[in-house]
Amino acid sequence: MAKYVALTVRKLKPGTYDDWRKAWEGDRSDWPEGVQAYVARSSSDPDEIVAFGLIERDDLSDLRSEMAEEQHARAEAMVPYIDSVGADGFYEVIDEVRT
Repeated sequence: MAKYVALTVRKLKPGTYDDWRKAWEGDRSDWPEGVQAYVARSSSDPDEIVAFGLIERDDLSDLRSEMAEEQHARAEAMVPYIDSVGADGFYEVIDEVRT
């Protein structure tokens, strides 16, 4: 089974984290089963955040079709709180390092 990461780097408008966070999460009942999601804040800029989710799937196309409508609604809800978006996409995990 393949592992995938959904990753987005965002610069939020100052003071909007709590509102953005609610919009980002949306209705979690629509999230794919088994996803683990994280939000990280830059240590040098509290308005720069990285949000990523990890999921194991046999086929990424199934995941994209399941999430398409829900992702669009969440993306629209987040717009008022975002200044800019950096990296944004789905990535296949090709190597894993553990100690």
